[in-house]
Amino acid sequence: MIITQIRAENILRYTKLHLAKLPPAGIIGISGPNESGKTSIVEIICLALFGRTSTVEARDIASIVKWGQFSGALWVDFRVRGGDTYTVSRQFEADGTCAAQLARDRAASPLARGLEAVNEAIVQIGGFTYRHFVDSFYLAQRNVVAPGVLEQTVKALSGIQTFNNIAAECEAEIRTAQDALIPLEAKISTAQRQLADLDIEDMVLGQLQTQRRSRLDRVNEAEAGIRRRTSASAALRAAGERVAAQGERIAGTGPHSSLAGWRDIEQSLKATKQELAAAYQAAGAEATAGAGLNSWLAELEDQLAAFGPVQRCLSAWRARQAWLVSEDERPGPADSDLRPLAERRATLSDQLTAARRRRMLMLGLGTLGIAATVGVLLLGQTVYALGPGGLAFVFLVLATFRAADVVCRRQELARVKLQGDAVRREMQTLDRVEELPLAEQLAALRTLDDDPLSASVAGFAEGQGAPLATEDGVRARLAALRDALAENEQTVRQTQERLEAEVKHYTDQIEAGRQELERLDQEIMHEQSRRETAEQIRQHITDLEKERGNRLRNIAVRRAARQLLDSAHPRLLGVFDLELQKVAGRLVPLLTEGRYANVRVDEHLHIRALSQEKEDFVSLSEISGGAYAQLMLAVRLALSQALISSTVQGEECLILDEPFAFFDAERRRQTLAVLPRISDEIEQTWILAQDFDEDSPLDLHVRCSRDTEELIAVEERAEWSLR
Repeated sequence: MIITQIRAENILRYTKLHLAKLPPAGIIGISGPNESGKTSIVEIICLALFGRTSTVEARDIASIVKWGQFSGALWVDFRVRGGDTYTVSRQFEADGTCAAQLARDRAASPLARGLEAVNEAIVQIGGFTYRHFVDSFYLAQRNVVAPGVLEQTVKALSGIQTFNNIAAECEAEIRTAQDALIPLEAKISTAQRQLADLDIEDMVLGQLQTQRRSRLDRVNEAEAGIRRRTSASAALRAAGERVAAQGERIAGTGPHSSLAGWRDIEQSLKATKQELAAAYQAAGAEATAGAGLNSWLAELEDQLAAFGPVQRCLSAWRARQAWLVSEDERPGPADSDLRPLAERRATLSDQLTAARRRRMLMLGLGTLGIAATVGVLLLGQTVYALGPGGLAFVFLVLATFRAADVVCRRQELARVKLQGDAVRREMQTLDRVEELPLAEQLAALRTLDDDPLSASVAGFAEGQGAPLATEDGVRARLAALRDALAENEQTVRQTQERLEAEVKHYTDQIEAGRQELERLDQEIMHEQSRRETAEQIRQHITDLEKERGNRLRNIAVRRAARQLLDSAHPRLLGVFDLELQKVAGRLVPLLTEGRYANVRVDEHLHIRALSQEKEDFVSLSEISGGAYAQLMLAVRLALSQALISSTVQGEECLILDEPFAFFDAERRRQTLAVLPRISDEIEQTWILAQDFDEDSPLDLHVRCSRDTEELIAVEERAEWSLR
């Protein structure tokens, strides 16, 4: 990760900070006296990347806002492997609230928003956490000569500290699990005694439930029987009342009923009888119930059916009469010799007109003959007058005959008109005859001049239809209906009494069944309660045994983990030591002018240096102060390189805060000369110092001052100043 630009407002010491176009490779030197803002610059970098600094944790983040200000903000641009450039921005309020955003260069929308999302995204992009950063890439001056800090760093980067923490947790969990086993055993014993005292028998509850189901089925059957009989009784009562009402209506209107009325009586009584039959069947009545009413209705159906021949003859007569007055089509071959009255009137009218014309012609010719005869006589030609006079006589005689023909046609036309009027009156009578009582209808039909119709009427009145043809016959039929209705009413009453007795019997059964069900329910509830208690105890025992098993397994697992950790500890330290020696073997000689060739970590995590002079590893206490500082710097650089090689695998920046505090001028110059060559991956190195020599090989020199709170880059050059 290479830092390319830094901006900040009201953060730490600076009201404004803007460092742009930072060199991606080489050494960036930041100089100035104490409290001039050198450390604030690198802490702003740490704050931008991780939301905290080495001196301010996340919970105290409000303290980074400059004193007297209400809010602050910062922006840091950085480049990662692959060439992608990102900008991370954070805003802070004096009340402790803050916001964060991460965006890729030239992207339309940010990659992440919010503190946690931005922190996670930077770890994914950069390849290291805050802990890795401060243990390797950010070397504070207070940690350069602190062996304890170095030891903690070695523990953290090698993984030993993690193993130690896990081992301690395992040991604590083993003790906790062992302490918890003692009360568990006592609880299991108590629960087992309680379960034995309950003495649960598996078949008892099933037998009780079977008895209850059997009793409940009988109660349900009784309730269903009550519902069926109650419904049947209500339906039978309603059907009987409708039959009685229908009989009363028939008795009142029967003597005056027309044929259509008798048919309505038949249909309505038939529908009511069917309803009554269904009610009888639902009530479980005998098959003979309602037999008298059925017989009376069957006789009525036969009597009305006997009127069929009369109806057919009447229809044929009506059709012929309608055809005669031109109101219908020709009735059939039997009347083929007849002609409609309208047609006959038209023919007679045509004949009358022709007779009149012939009479007028004869009169005209006779008059003309008389005129010719008079003219001849006036001329004195008596002989010649005989011819015209004879013709005139003949024509006048013929005119007389034609006058008689005209009178005959008039009389015939009048007779046809009278016949048509009679037919229409007869049809009007037929239209009204169906509304008359049946006896009057038969009397009216007897007056019609049609032999088939008269014969059919006589056959109906003297045959099967005789009971409906006279008032006495109708009264006798209605009396028979009343008897049938009385018989039916008696049958309905007896059937309802039987149903009521059955309902009472079922009610007694239900009451006894419910008492038995209540007793069985109480016994079942008691047995279920005992079973639930037993199940709870069993579950409690299972849970306790499961907990005991889990604790025993946890103890075994943690003991195995302790053994594995103990066996892995030396191997892990050996692997880390080899990696450290591989990297330090190249850096230590460069920083110590060849006096020391390498370093190693012993089993106590102590750093030992390989002295070229003594040709052996020596402890740090045997090294001079300046050499010690150089060696510690080399170790920290080796740790940084090891992290890059194992995790980051890309170009990185390195921040050294006051690394030369214990260096003389010569060692400082040597170190500055060596730093660009220590690693191919560490390309950008930030060094904070009180001052630098004029000939120091810096690619950028930033000078800080106590006199100002703004640091702004005003142009591209190798040295920036405050303004």
